[in-house]
Amino acid sequence: MLSRSERLRFNGLFLQAYEKGKCFTSKNLKINFTVTRENYQDRLPFVGFVISKKFSKSAVIRNKYKRGLREIYRLFRLNAENAEKLKAIGLLVISLKNSVKSDKSQSTFNEYKLELEELLRKCL
Repeated sequence: MLSRSERLRFNGLFLQAYEKGKCFTSKNLKINFTVTRENYQDRLPFVGFVISKKFSKSAVIRNKYKRGLREIYRLFRLNAENAEKLKAIGLLVISLKNSVKSDKSQSTFNEYKLELEELLRKCL
């Protein structure tokens, strides 16, 4: 689980990442991010995860996918080299595209893992 100091919690910060940030997309995922401000150098970015109700009406399913994406991100940042590079990012919003069908197979999470790692490397 991400610590409270790493989570993106306020609506204004989400809007700032969407409006002023850059965007990368893949088949299933979308990442919006901004560059670090001077006040937040040398710390990991604030990270938020977004899954729309269009993806699934069930909150249980949406939360399952959020937990999976959080775990993929957590494992990515455990690598010391990746953690150092992530400090250049200020705000990071990871979204699951609405067009993805809610397939509950394990292979889906493996696809998400590969896509998320590729997108995070593009951001760095």
